[in-house]
Amino acid sequence: MTQVALRGLLGRKLRAALTAFAIVIGVAMVSGTFVLTDTIKSAFSTVFTQAYKNADAVISGKSAIGTGGGGGNGGPETPSLPASLLSSVRALPGVAQADG
Repeated sequence: MTQVALRGLLGRKLRAALTAFAIVIGVAMVSGTFVLTDTIKSAFSTVFTQAYKNADAVISGKSAIGTGGGGGNGGPETPSLPASLLSSVRALPGVAQADG
């Protein structure tokens, strides 16, 4: 059985080489995807860690996703909070600083 397989490979050298090349390219693509995913996760983690480095608490709006359809006008929106909430947060005991 092994001899038959070897004879088949040697008889079609180009096909065997291209198959091996395709396998190597496929493994490289999967490995590259994993590296890229880990790099993106690390970058976002660093960005958010630095942005909220001195914050003990963060208050944000309910939804940051637009309600529009797929027509291009429903992109992400900045969540908003009422202006009166900032003065209420500043009045809480233990709050040294509140920005908004």
